[in-house]
Amino acid sequence: MTAQARLPTVRGLARELGVSSGTVAEAWSELRRHGMIKTDRRRGTVVLGPPDAPRPIRYERLGHWGDRLAVDLDILETIGVQIIPVACDEEGPLPDALAKALKARPVAFVYQPRGQSPCGHAVTPERSAELAGLLEPAATLIVEDDGIGELSVSPMVSMGTRFPDRTVLVRSYSKSHGPDLRIAVIGGAADAVERVRVLRSFGTGWTSRILQDALAHLLEDAGAQACVARAREVYARRRARMAAELAARGVRTGGRDGLVLWVPVRDEPAALVTLAAHGISVAPGSRYVIDQSARPHLRLATARLTDDPAELAELADVIALAAGRGVSAAT
Repeated sequence: MTAQARLPTVRGLARELGVSSGTVAEAWSELRRHGMIKTDRRRGTVVLGPPDAPRPIRYERLGHWGDRLAVDLDILETIGVQIIPVACDEEGPLPDALAKALKARPVAFVYQPRGQSPCGHAVTPERSAELAGLLEPAATLIVEDDGIGELSVSPMVSMGTRFPDRTVLVRSYSKSHGPDLRIAVIGGAADAVERVRVLRSFGTGWTSRILQDALAHLLEDAGAQACVARAREVYARRRARMAAELAARGVRTGGRDGLVLWVPVRDEPAALVTLAAHGISVAPGSRYVIDQSARPHLRLATARLTDDPAELAELADVIALAAGRGVSAAT
């Protein structure tokens, strides 16, 4: 059908097809959710323009209620995707955990190749090769979430070199170049990227051309490049110093990359109260885990920590007190 073509009423089409009105209404709702049709009071339901992009089933269904998704981070629950947790260690997703998840035939494997939040993991070339070996016989879409992008101190290790036709890289520039940009760049598998483009073109989401041009300029500007490089160095130093201070007090955080520390505690609510009483704001770790039986943690942002050694030591004293001495980070 052509764009702006008027569709029949729900009851009329149901009668013509010999199905219930509820069936047609559900189909209309699905098309509306994908931005392919719209309904207004005067014109009724009209076609916005059917996307001409190919729609692989594994990507078309991503995000539907009940679909399975193998993932190493806590996202997508709000749209009803069934999440299959993939445990990690210091080198990224564990091969055994991914192998177990793949038995459920997930539509996609979503992971953070570096600067993993909140644990600070970074995938090594060796681990990436192990994971790729497991994904080789599967048809699973691979989504790489490079959340901190150019602020990462770890090299980017992507499976796109091995699976270019089913790997999508999403790189955010909001943390490195400014949160007001609210821009991420997506690249990789042509079918999947085109699908995203079509959904944004016919949906309610959009990205300012002015902000896109601003980011394009910043990415090529020598001054901006130097500023980002400096920020990467400062953020890494602040994170490392706090990790060392906490380790000296018996609190091992683990991880080697990112803008946060994953601080193990004996009791999350008690630790939050203790830190709040000292004017220190942290995030409860329970927000970032799927398995609520996991060891309690707190998420401590490190980018804006003080550079004063004495103040940092005092802050570490309070965090260690809240955490409980002798606690070590779980992987």
